[in-house]
Amino acid sequence: MKRYSAAMRRHLGLGALAYLIVASIQIPAVVIGIHHSTGLLWFFCVLIGVMFGSTPIFGTVLGIEGAEAGWGWSPGESYLLFIGAPLFFLGLGVLIGIAKTLALSERIKT
Repeated sequence: MKRYSAAMRRHLGLGALAYLIVASIQIPAVVIGIHHSTGLLWFFCVLIGVMFGSTPIFGTVLGIEGAEAGWGWSPGESYLLFIGAPLFFLGLGVLIGIAKTLALSERIKT
């Protein structure tokens, strides 16, 4: 079994927490987007939104629709939440990976 360092566990924990915070905002927007687009009963919108809200294209499109139509957000705010936040966390993960690789290479050299 692979053991992670304390820093890696901390980064994984912070990443999971950030994902849950963003998802707690995105999933209700997806539910509202489904309801606004289809007119389905709220019960079915919630089921579909929870199951498919995290899928890249479906969740993003309906989430942007829900944030704009249901919450009155501007397109910029909607795109920032549904496209900007994942890109930010992706970039942060890449930077952490690069930093870890550089730290390991420095450790190997010495």
